[in-house]
Amino acid sequence: MTESKIILLITLALFLFIILCLILFSKIGLIKNRIAEIINILSERSGQTTIQLGELNKSLTSLSEKTTNLNILSTGLGKEVTSLNNILANNQSRGAFGELSLEMIIKDILPEKYYSFQETLSNNKRVDCIIKLPGKHGDICIDSKYPHSRFIELMESDKDTKNNAKREFSRYVLNHIKEIQEKYIIPGETSEWALMYVPSESVYIELNVNFQELIQVGFQSKVILASPSSLWAILNSVRAIIRNSEISDNVAHIQAEVEKIYKYTNNLSGQIHNLKKKFNSMNSDIVTVEESTKKITTSSEKIITIEKNRS
Repeated sequence: MTESKIILLITLALFLFIILCLILFSKIGLIKNRIAEIINILSERSGQTTIQLGELNKSLTSLSEKTTNLNILSTGLGKEVTSLNNILANNQSRGAFGELSLEMIIKDILPEKYYSFQETLSNNKRVDCIIKLPGKHGDICIDSKYPHSRFIELMESDKDTKNNAKREFSRYVLNHIKEIQEKYIIPGETSEWALMYVPSESVYIELNVNFQELIQVGFQSKVILASPSSLWAILNSVRAIIRNSEISDNVAHIQAEVEKIYKYTNNLSGQIHNLKKKFNSMNSDIVTVEESTKKITTSSEKIITIEKNRS
């Protein structure tokens, strides 16, 4: 191979090498641009992710605060429930709870003059509430004590103690029905019916579902067992009786006033008749005076005519 051919080959090789380098550099530039674009996209997404993470962190913080408040409320509610159970476990406190519940319902439905609390009857027995019905219906006595402790024992009893708990519950309710009948149903003073107020709907439902015989004994003894919802219905019926009585009283008053107006009208009619007679008499006198005046006028005219003729 000659020296000139070698130089030519080297030159071609260098040329190809330069072309390959240029192509490689252009590819590298494109790759750099693509990498830059990817980095920008990742940066933007990273910023959005950071914002979202910040918002998520705020939401989690707020949720944590709300959970803390919920725990506080739950703790408070637990204390209130425990306090209520403690109240209901005490006979005196339970009685006060029943009286307060009864008082709220009574005051919400009936006018003030138709009820009274802690009133002493003629037999020196004090009743929790007395409904004062109009007319001869008689006042309705309401007792607000109820077998809460016996009910709790019944609900917590197992198979071995269930029957004994039922007997104790029944015995308590029967004795209480008898006490209400003896204390608060007084012939000639109160209504022949009395109410045993049970301020717990759960106790009332238990009585109606599993102790129907106690409901029947109460009915036969003229003692009606009433829960808050059934008492509300009873008191609305009582309010209807009161309204009808007030309407009847108003009707009687209106009738009395109409009778008075009728008498006044008769008197006025007589006075008008007498006045008419007087007017008729006066009219007759006026007619007589007019006739006399005409006669006088006629005579005067005749005299004047005679005098004229003489002259």
